[in-house]
Amino acid sequence: MAKWGMGDPRWIVEERADAKNVNNWHWTEKDATPWSKDKMRNLFLEIRFDDPASGCVCRIAEVEKMEGEASASNRKSKLIFFYEWNIKLKWNANVPGAEKPDKGTVTIANLSEENDLHEIDIDISVSTSPSSERSRNVMKSVGVPLIRKAIGEYLKALKEEYSHDLILPRNDDGKLAASSTAPCPDSKSNTNNSGANNSAFQPRAAAAPKNTTGVRLDTKKLETSEEFMATASDVYLTLTDVQRVQAFTRGPATIEPRKGGKFSLLDGNITGQFVDLIVDEKIIMKWRLKSWPDAHYSEVTLDIVQDESSTRIKLKQTGIPTDSFEQTATGWKNYYWNSIRETFGFGSRLY
Repeated sequence: MAKWGMGDPRWIVEERADAKNVNNWHWTEKDATPWSKDKMRNLFLEIRFDDPASGCVCRIAEVEKMEGEASASNRKSKLIFFYEWNIKLKWNANVPGAEKPDKGTVTIANLSEENDLHEIDIDISVSTSPSSERSRNVMKSVGVPLIRKAIGEYLKALKEEYSHDLILPRNDDGKLAASSTAPCPDSKSNTNNSGANNSAFQPRAAAAPKNTTGVRLDTKKLETSEEFMATASDVYLTLTDVQRVQAFTRGPATIEPRKGGKFSLLDGNITGQFVDLIVDEKIIMKWRLKSWPDAHYSEVTLDIVQDESSTRIKLKQTGIPTDSFEQTATGWKNYYWNSIRETFGFGSRLY
């Protein structure tokens, strides 16, 4: 049995006044089915568009069938979302020159966490009429992307809505009960299981930070990239939403995601300010470690690039004090990227 404040903090039973799921170790689950049905119904029924090329005016008229379920779960501080839906919609289209509107159906048969957004099959059918082929082609070329976009908005909202309160604070005052300093050199414990030095991003015990204002500081540049099995929106939200930051850092954090907004995490060992943010695309920050010389900040640029199957973060950090370079590089790996994968399951697809 590890002593209090030693070893992997996920194995330490902490005191909680409410006696709830200490350390988020046990499986907790929220039923998201009723909320999902309402959310998707509203999103689908908002779809209406004009196609200038054909003159057709199309809209989703009715949600005929919506069968399935959705849930959000937490196990060992890892958020997992399950959903599986079989959906049938009715649509109609006013076609120039046609006596009556064309009518048809939209079938979505494989909306589940097993399929990426672009892999979801959306089938368009139409009742026979002289203009049916024209309206069906418009629904396939214009309507299907709008339906896929609505599904994407639902999935994003699902994760935002049900991420809250699943990862509980570590004790009743919101502070980490386990020691926030690095373990002894001979300790094999590592929160992120990466095998790297667990002292990264922690203050050095050898000497207090020195005030070197006005003294030339040797610095280095770090450039690296990381791939995540997630959308750009999920990755951006993970880095800017306080609930998610607290989940993957496993402790209190301050995040103000706006130009000039401040941030603080890992017990104040990382602090800084947002310089610029482009939603789902880029984050620029003034960023420093507590152990760095007073008032010295590096500049961090995170470019978020999504392709068909994954999202890549390209990190560029300038102004890292040379004697802190390895510590900083290791810290990004352990306390950001590996922890994000473990917490949210972005390292591989969930089947």
